Amino acid sequence: MLLKEMYTQLKQELSENYTIEDIESLSRQEVITLLGTDDFTGTVLTNAKKMLLQDLNIKKKENKVVEIDNKVKTKFPNAEYDLGAIDGKEFVVVWVEGKPEEVNI
Repeated sequence: MLLKEMYTQLKQELSENYTIEDIESLSRQEVITLLGTDDFTGTVLTNAKKMLLQDLNIKKKENKVVEIDNKVKTKFPNAEYDLGAIDGKEFVVVWVEGKPEEVNI
């Protein structure tokens, strides 16, 4: 089984509520049960799990952005903000009266 095929099938078989812990603990036997086949290598399984984890992390960040947007817009309707990260630490810069034309963060 190819990586893309396994990733797609696993994503379809798992519920939308799967967690990082669910993916990390997914064993080869559980995948065989889910997909009904053992026609895949350990490398393909590992890489498919990495892709699913990456999807979860993207979804988590998107949800964070929506949450931040709702909080900022509720308190400051005219505010603008930027998201960033330095050394892996995420931050938000909020301009209550609108973002300046030139910003050096």
